[in-house]
Amino acid sequence: MKKILIKIGIQETLEIRGTMRIFTCLAVLITAFFTVIGCTSCKKVPENQIFEKEMFAMDTTMQLKAYGPNASKGLAACEKEINSLQAQLDVTQEDSDLSGINQTGKGTVSEEVGDMIFQAITYYRGTEGMFDPTVYSLNKLWGFYDESYQVPTSQEIREALKTVNGDHLLYDAKTDSVVCEKNVKIDLGGIAKGFTSETCIKKLKEEGVTSAILNLGGNVQVLGKKPDGSLWNVGIANPDQPEETIAEVQVKDACVITSGSYQRFFEKNGKKYHHIMDPKTGKPAESGLKSVTVITGNGTMGDALATAYFVMGKDKALEAWKEREGVVDIVFVEEDGTMTITPGLEKNFKSDHKYKVAKGGGY
Repeated sequence: MKKILIKIGIQETLEIRGTMRIFTCLAVLITAFFTVIGCTSCKKVPENQIFEKEMFAMDTTMQLKAYGPNASKGLAACEKEINSLQAQLDVTQEDSDLSGINQTGKGTVSEEVGDMIFQAITYYRGTEGMFDPTVYSLNKLWGFYDESYQVPTSQEIREALKTVNGDHLLYDAKTDSVVCEKNVKIDLGGIAKGFTSETCIKKLKEEGVTSAILNLGGNVQVLGKKPDGSLWNVGIANPDQPEETIAEVQVKDACVITSGSYQRFFEKNGKKYHHIMDPKTGKPAESGLKSVTVITGNGTMGDALATAYFVMGKDKALEAWKEREGVVDIVFVEEDGTMTITPGLEKNFKSDHKYKVAKGGGY
């Protein structure tokens, strides 16, 4: 029989006699190939398989959950995005982009942070200044950055208010440049987590994920529905006992974001001082509310409005809400425990507590 030589590598030679030996080898290779393909198919990640990631960022614990074959890759993209945004936004770190701008009064930012600043300015104007991205001086004065809490004097508050005015925060989208006039200083904490969750949802979509829930320290945003096709159930914290829920909403493709006096506060001489500043008075907002929860399809909007509506108080917030009826819904919890919801929530709202349904700014 004719000898057949097949070279293996550079120095070795394998001698195979006869054509039957060749067919036998080919058969083995073909069988192995289809076996590998079959195993890969068997290991396909099911659509309802959950992937989870927990991390600490933006001064809070974040829990990220996504489902399906692309979920792990999607969550990795989310983690990278969160860490990137924190490095740029953290005003307590001297080397962050915003700290640099606060020190010099100007600078350039990434396109993403520029988009956040642009939206912050937009919501500042759209809420008559009740959401203000320039409250840095107030938060620092009251000690909320480093927990060196104090109740400032009236004179100290007046001085700090001189550097709180969103009208003097300028952003040029063409160059991503920022200018802070009259010594105003930026603090995007009132919008950062909502913007981040919104951005993460986009990252998940890019990876083909269709079902996910992101909890960024109480800021919850969901993608699609649950893998079984049902709505997500998102609890709203009880301001008096935050470890418990006071109500539950069923949502899809939405965020559920709460601003509450119970989240960050300190006590002095028997009085509680919370972190949600009224940019007009320079003090923690005294609006008669314990918490405001906004339910809408956009995380950035939800975060900004939750802060603005809390500062406004229920009545003014309901008047402002008329412009966004059908797009935004709200849950108010007042100091006396009264709970009020906007009518768009009626079908998907559950609570063991009594509540009222607002009607166009009234009852």
